[in-house]
Amino acid sequence: MKKLLALVLSVLVVVSLFVGCGKASETSNITSSTTESERKYDTSTEAKEEYSVSTESAEEDEQEIIADLEPINVFESVEVVCDGWNGFGKVTEISTSECSAFVQDNVVFSLETSYSELQNGDTVVVTAQYDENFFAQNGYEVIETSHEFEVDDLIRIIEGQDYHDGVAWVRTGNLEWSCCDKEGNILFVLDNNQVPMSYFANEVAIVGTLLGEITAVVDKAGNVVWSPEDGYEYGEARWGSDSVTSVKIIGLGEDEDYFGYTRVSISIDTFEQTGTYYGIIDSEGNWWSEPGVMPNIGYYEYCIYTSSKYRLYNILTNEEMEVPLYYDISVDYWAREYITERHNGLIYQVGDYCEYYIEHGVYYSDTKNGYYDIDGQLVIDLSKYNIPDVCIWDIQQFNDGYSLIDITNDQGSGYYVVIDTSGNEMFSPKRGVDHGELKCGYYWVKDVGYLNIYGEEAFDLVLKDGEDFSEGMAYVTTADSNHHYINTDGEIVF
Repeated sequence: MKKLLALVLSVLVVVSLFVGCGKASETSNITSSTTESERKYDTSTEAKEEYSVSTESAEEDEQEIIADLEPINVFESVEVVCDGWNGFGKVTEISTSECSAFVQDNVVFSLETSYSELQNGDTVVVTAQYDENFFAQNGYEVIETSHEFEVDDLIRIIEGQDYHDGVAWVRTGNLEWSCCDKEGNILFVLDNNQVPMSYFANEVAIVGTLLGEITAVVDKAGNVVWSPEDGYEYGEARWGSDSVTSVKIIGLGEDEDYFGYTRVSISIDTFEQTGTYYGIIDSEGNWWSEPGVMPNIGYYEYCIYTSSKYRLYNILTNEEMEVPLYYDISVDYWAREYITERHNGLIYQVGDYCEYYIEHGVYYSDTKNGYYDIDGQLVIDLSKYNIPDVCIWDIQQFNDGYSLIDITNDQGSGYYVVIDTSGNEMFSPKRGVDHGELKCGYYWVKDVGYLNIYGEEAFDLVLKDGEDFSEGMAYVTTADSNHHYINTDGEIVF
């Protein structure tokens, strides 16, 4: 019995110990859990504090990075390329060829707006597009996003000549002479030591040096049609090697017209022959007249004469004649034909038709000044006007149906009037002014501008100066002292 009781007590002790251990374990687990929970809470707070410190550090680092960025001017090597005549220029390119590879690869440049009719001194604005963050990551800070560029490379006219054969010689700001068509296109440019020595006619012109030496005949593309080198080659083929001592292109006299036929001289010195030969080159560089002994060769109207035998050649019709008297009388009919064809069938003449009698060698005239037809019949009698002696030989031929005549009143005060091909006055005589020639329906009056055939101001342009119209174009100086060409609508072409 005692043994049984002892066994039961032993079991109870074991159970009691087991339960106590469980409670202790549970209490321990709760405590541990609470401590872990508290530990987790504490860790979260520390993380927040660490993140705050990290953020502040990042901001400080960013500020330090920004402070350390290198300023960069992306426009530093950008070039804005403009083209055209001053006053009509346009932007043709934004060049980045001189920029760094980094700028070329990462910046897009564009014009702020479209630009037209630019002139030197204007400004154009270029903007830059780029990724700011990418630049910062690479250590750069762009200092400006747009930049103004001044236009200064447009073609500026400083001198211009009349239009002939559809083109004109124009000297630009770089002092070079250019051949320009009526749209302002530059067909070619002479070397800077060359100058025009004639206007264009029959597709060619004569050019030379600043010192007056004529160097070549050129076409409208700037190709050399004939030069003294061709003369040397011809001369040595004709007279033998080393026979030619000089070859010259003969220029125009003060009052001579050019028709695309060019006089040349070839001097030779051989045992058999020493002397100078004269010839004529046509517009294709071929001999119109092969070199011969012609001691005085020149132009008169559109005729070529030689005064040794007064032999006359009509270079437009290939007619020729030999006359005993002075050439300017002999060629009268040819000249009248040439002039009347170009001036409304009329020619101004002091006195009656100057008939020429080869068999008698005389001519006559009376005192009827006026406009005559090809047959010498008086069409418009100007005897009703008082024409000053100083003007009597300078009366204008008709152009496009009208002529301007300088006259005086009975007291000798100067006036002028415009008439049509029937002699009708387009307006009552106006007081004399410093004026140009009436061409293409307009004439220039100093300090006024261009007037039309009715004596009215023609164009809404403020001009300082203007030249006579030729082939529908006129060289003018505007109020801002720039030079341009205008058309008969009063528009600045270039």
